[in-house]
Amino acid sequence: MSIYDHPVFEPQKHQDTMNLDQIKQLDGQLKPADVDRLHWLGTQVPPHGIAVEIGPYKGKSTAAILSGMPRTAVLIAVDPWCLLGDSKYGSYEVMNCFRDQVHPWQQQVIQIVGWPVDVAAFWHRPIDLLSVDSIKDYPRLSAIWRAWLPFCRGWIASHDYHDDPQHPQYYPGVHQTLNEIVKPVTTDHHWQEHSYTWSGRIR
Repeated sequence: MSIYDHPVFEPQKHQDTMNLDQIKQLDGQLKPADVDRLHWLGTQVPPHGIAVEIGPYKGKSTAAILSGMPRTAVLIAVDPWCLLGDSKYGSYEVMNCFRDQVHPWQQQVIQIVGWPVDVAAFWHRPIDLLSVDSIKDYPRLSAIWRAWLPFCRGWIASHDYHDDPQHPQYYPGVHQTLNEIVKPVTTDHHWQEHSYTWSGRIR
C-alpha cells in the first residue's frame, strides 16, 4: 500500500482535541504568533489535500498546521530525526516527543524519517502547503526548496526568516534562499516582526 492509499484520505474521528492555547504550550521553538500563522495556513489546505512539512522537530509546528486542516487532509512530516545521531534535533527522544505532541491527529500524519532531498526524489503528488524549518545554510537549504517547489500548487512557509541582518534571528542562508528561489514564484507574501514565519502563495 502506498502512502496515497493511507486511511487518512477518508473522514476520521479524532479521539481527543487540542486548541491553539494548548498548542502554544507544547515543547518546541515557535512563538505564539508562529502558531497562529501556521494554523491559518492549515486552513488553506483543501479537503483531501496534502501538506508537507520539512523539519517538524518535536511536532509543535505540525500540531499548529494540523489544527487548521480539514479532517480529510493529510500531512507528510519529513525529518532526518534519528539519522542525525544522538543530538538536540535528532535523538529517538525527539521522535517520540513528535508522536506524542501530534497524537490528536495521528490518523492524518505520515512520518517519514529521511533526508528531505532524497525523499523528494520519490515524490510525485501535488502539494497544497509546504512548510520548511530545516538547516540554515544556503547550499543545503536551497537544494531542499529546489527539490520540493515543483510540486507546490498552494501555500508555502518558511521559519527563521528576518529582514534585518543585525537581528539575532537573521539567517543569511534562509534570507538568500527565499529571495532568490522562493519569492520569484510566489505572491501574497506575509511576515510580521513578532513572528519568524514567512509565507506566500504559488503564483
